[in-house]
Amino acid sequence: SLRDELINIRNLTEGLPRFGQPLPESKAHWDLSPSIDWFWVKVGIKSGLVGVIAITLLMWIHPPGPNALPLMAWIQTVLTRPFVRAGGTGDKGIFQNSFFGSLVLIGCIIVLLLFTPFLANYLVMNLTLFVILFGLGFLTARMAGINIWILLAYLSISVFVGLNPQQPVDSQTIIDSFIGLMVGMFVGALVSRLIWPVLPQGLLRDNLVDLFAGTKALLREDP
Repeated sequence: SLRDELINIRNLTEGLPRFGQPLPESKAHWDLSPSIDWFWVKVGIKSGLVGVIAITLLMWIHPPGPNALPLMAWIQTVLTRPFVRAGGTGDKGIFQNSFFGSLVLIGCIIVLLLFTPFLANYLVMNLTLFVILFGLGFLTARMAGINIWILLAYLSISVFVGLNPQQPVDSQTIIDSFIGLMVGMFVGALVSRLIWPVLPQGLLRDNLVDLFAGTKALLREDP
């Protein structure tokens, strides 16, 4: 009996006929209504809200790094949420991560202020970019998804390439670009943590509720 039930579960998962039973009645496609994934509805609402907040800040107080601020806030809200299902932490500890991420970005500012003149050479620029990208790929090859640190690396590399050191780069441009990333990171963290936060314990609770509901249906011999 246990073997037959396991075969039935597998067949249901793979869309195959159930073991030892006739084929189910075919249904017209228009009778099947798609279900709404509320997880992604919340992601859409939060990402739209964080975009509005970022643009309002730009029009209101004109913070430094206007190009990086909305992008950082929006991407952090969208990309750091779903990967909690792959072992990530979701929005747990997002303020601490944003603080430590800001320290990393400050270190990037100091390094670029010191070494940007040397990057005017194409060979040095290409070698530096190769080392950065190779190191990023090597260190993140086994990660299941995009966490806050990979996100920071992606955007920092974009800012680094966008500086175009073949031309004289103003120090204030370097500082403003990374400050925009920092402000956007904290805007995204604030919205993500205060509105429908995605936490591992909440996801575990929802998964357990679904598991118990399925187990209850199995015990009732619900077809």
